[in-house]
Amino acid sequence: MATLPGTPVPARLFVPFFIGSLVLTLSWGATLGMINLARLTGDWGWGTMPQSSVLAHAYVQVFGFMALFVMGVAYHVMPRFVGTTLRQPRAVLWSFWLQLAGVLAIAIGFFAGEPMTRPFWIAGSVSLVAASILFRQVIVRTLAAGAGSTEPFQRWVVAGVLWLVISSALALTAALTDDVRWHRVLWNAALFGFAGCWIFGVSRRILPMFLGCRPHWPAFERPVFVCYVLGVVGWSVGAWPHEGPVFTAARSAGAVLLIASVVGYTASLGLFQRAAQLIHHPPDRSPQDGWQRYIFAAWGWLFVGLAVGPAWTSWVLLRDGAESVLLLDVARHAVAFGFATQMILGVASRVVPNFTGNPLWSPAARAAAFWCLNGSMALRALEIPVGLGFWPSAWSTIAYSGPFGVVAIGLFAVNIMMTVKTRPRLDVAA
Repeated sequence: MATLPGTPVPARLFVPFFIGSLVLTLSWGATLGMINLARLTGDWGWGTMPQSSVLAHAYVQVFGFMALFVMGVAYHVMPRFVGTTLRQPRAVLWSFWLQLAGVLAIAIGFFAGEPMTRPFWIAGSVSLVAASILFRQVIVRTLAAGAGSTEPFQRWVVAGVLWLVISSALALTAALTDDVRWHRVLWNAALFGFAGCWIFGVSRRILPMFLGCRPHWPAFERPVFVCYVLGVVGWSVGAWPHEGPVFTAARSAGAVLLIASVVGYTASLGLFQRAAQLIHHPPDRSPQDGWQRYIFAAWGWLFVGLAVGPAWTSWVLLRDGAESVLLLDVARHAVAFGFATQMILGVASRVVPNFTGNPLWSPAARAAAFWCLNGSMALRALEIPVGLGFWPSAWSTIAYSGPFGVVAIGLFAVNIMMTVKTRPRLDVAA
């Protein structure tokens, strides 16, 4: 089994992040999202869906499941990527507890209701800001201590940690002002900024090695990165719900830059070319293969999210129309669940065995999780024909997206925890 280059990092540093992220998503995260969706679309007699429940689900998924999992992986692989040791290791545990406490405080506050909501929201956001700053310090200093020249993936990683700080600061701003409108900016910054930059950075580093991609056009890598960051800024700032030419222009410009930069990044990474090669010449399968399908499916949902989100929105705004709530919801979940979560599941099922020195516990569970996740997203995508008025009767069917999503996360959680639980072999670096 191939291993990542660099200095090994003890598994005890990343395991708590995995456990915390999986417990959170299987409680308040994906599970609560399933209940919220059933309340919204299904006639199951569960009553109305309060906004506090939606916000609790979003915070737990973004700052709990997604952020904690990314932090755990980052602490383990970044030293190996640049051939050094992890800097400020004492800050790692602090960042874990601060991130976990922040997410729990916010979720509890939203469920407790007034007068507890805002104090818990503020306290939790302060904790998230502190955790993101510690995370940034550890990662940036570790990268700076690496041997050799700066690699292309590093600019994406540094931007990703900065976007997490910005997203946490936006959460604190929303809490201090008691204004939920800030979340329209926050979720765009967190998904396209934090998650997007991190995925593109890690993909730039590992996909050429693990998937066999051949990056080319190196001269375009920096301009693509700059365009993407500017696109995230414009798309996020323009999401503020104020009418006016400045916000409309920022939103439309951000949309165009996002689409162009993602296409440019994917092409320069060689992912399009590698996909075509695998279609015509599929490799021999082994029990540890199968994670690759997650990568290609994730990119497919990313382009779906860009099409029904930035592309459609910019078209509507240029025609003086109004943004579609349903289409933006599809776009947000296509990026958050179809793309980001699927990349986490796929990459984790490839690299966690490297961390532990053991094969993945159940390739069958990995395959089942893949089909459940993409089945969930396919059902969620029925919001597109509903939103466009082509198939309004499909509204109630969307409710079944939730159970498929929860099963996918559950299968992934069991698979990862059983892989981590097994005692590492002594002949493979942990």
